[in-house]
Amino acid sequence: MIRFLRPGFLTIVLAVNAFGQEPGAPVVDDETALYAFRSLEPQDVARVAELYRLTDLLGEALWPGFDTREIPIAINHDDREEMLFAHPSPPDEFHSAEALKLGDRPVLVRDGCTRYGPRGGGWAVDLGGEQTAYACTLQPRQATEEYLSLLIHECFHVYQRRFQSMPKGGLQEPPDDDAEYFARIGLESLVLQALLAAESDEEVHDLARQFVAVRRARHASLAEEQIRFEGINEYNEGTASYIQARLYRLLAERGGIEPQVLDAHYGGFENAARMYDDFVARITPPRDALIEFVHCQYLNGMGMCLALDRLRPDWKEEMAEPGRNQFELVERALAVPKKDEAELLALAEKRFEYAQLLGEQKALLEQRFATIRAFLEVPGRRYRIHHGEIRGRFKWKPEGPVFHVPGKLNPDAAQGPMTVWAGGLLRFEKGDLDFTGQPVPMIFRFDYFEWIDPDPAPDESDLHIEFQEQEEDVFTEVRIEADGGFVLTLPKARVVRTGEQVDIYPIVH
Repeated sequence: MIRFLRPGFLTIVLAVNAFGQEPGAPVVDDETALYAFRSLEPQDVARVAELYRLTDLLGEALWPGFDTREIPIAINHDDREEMLFAHPSPPDEFHSAEALKLGDRPVLVRDGCTRYGPRGGGWAVDLGGEQTAYACTLQPRQATEEYLSLLIHECFHVYQRRFQSMPKGGLQEPPDDDAEYFARIGLESLVLQALLAAESDEEVHDLARQFVAVRRARHASLAEEQIRFEGINEYNEGTASYIQARLYRLLAERGGIEPQVLDAHYGGFENAARMYDDFVARITPPRDALIEFVHCQYLNGMGMCLALDRLRPDWKEEMAEPGRNQFELVERALAVPKKDEAELLALAEKRFEYAQLLGEQKALLEQRFATIRAFLEVPGRRYRIHHGEIRGRFKWKPEGPVFHVPGKLNPDAAQGPMTVWAGGLLRFEKGDLDFTGQPVPMIFRFDYFEWIDPDPAPDESDLHIEFQEQEEDVFTEVRIEADGGFVLTLPKARVVRTGEQVDIYPIVH
């Protein structure tokens, strides 16, 4: 049965028997061969050395006090082992790798991984009691310059939390079903993009005032805790994204650097000017997709930092004060009076064709609702997920009895034992688990699971599914959440519906 929690986020009650079903065949992807296991190589370490060289070279111009040599860095290698650099108190399971050194110091390695680093992405995580920049080794078809930029982004997350910790609790997420809210974010983006392209200081100042008025108008419909949530996340991700843009700009001014990594695809940022332009161009909102908070979080947050470079050159010192965020500093730099807001808002709405933007967002939002309804409104209660190397976060807090099936009874024993727990999730693990009753971040390869509702009353809510876009039977940004703390996100998945059964096949790209 289905009932809507809110538009775009649905609840499904599912009742199936996990046993007696044959696991579905894995989806074969053309890029599978690209992810064949390899050994750690000297260039994996050399890229970290190149990271150090970049920030040594740019120094205070990148961000005062930011030094990647002082940041613990963990590198996940194929989910089989993990390198660790500059950690003040490495966990005991790390050991020196005989063949790998960074300068005159041995590289620390451990078998297994602490955290699944999304391929091509990264996090700031707690490792051995220390905030640590966490990423994977360079991935196939990932440019070396892009990879180094990612490492700097994650290192900056660790650095920024040393002077401004991320608050916990008491925050409220922004709307996810409000076309006007989305369109206002898009309008802010267009104003920022024009501001960054402006040549005269007068035009920069005028557009910055319009930006303040547009954002204040959007904030007028938000609760105080939603505004705080936005500011914290823009500070977190927008500032780290700014560091990437700043890196490209500074290297463009130098014409790049002489490469010191044995990598045929690394040109020492010789195209840094184009990389900067391309990166900043992303601030322009998409016209064929909903403009949600993630755009604001990363790109408008970054855009405000770039604007502050022109409006208030000393802004980085103020940003280091606890509780600060970009918009506070923009407002402080301009001091736009309330009486001017309506006129400035009208100027921005006319210049950037807000009415058209709002109409597009309304149509896209309705399209999303219609797509989700068509996708999920089936008479059955059975969902199965097949295949997989799942790239994303998987968290759970097991409740009730947990049953382990020995690995030798697993249809694919190489993947480890099978676990079933109350609530009906069946899973093939890579290794043993330690159930502590706490949410545990982990990801692994599995072939198949089915959700089993232990009490399939018609009006109960057990499994929530949402997604962003659809092209034929392929859906992007699929999120599945079940009571008990299970969360699975899939960047892309193929959905096949047959009668009362829906099968979901993650697409590995």
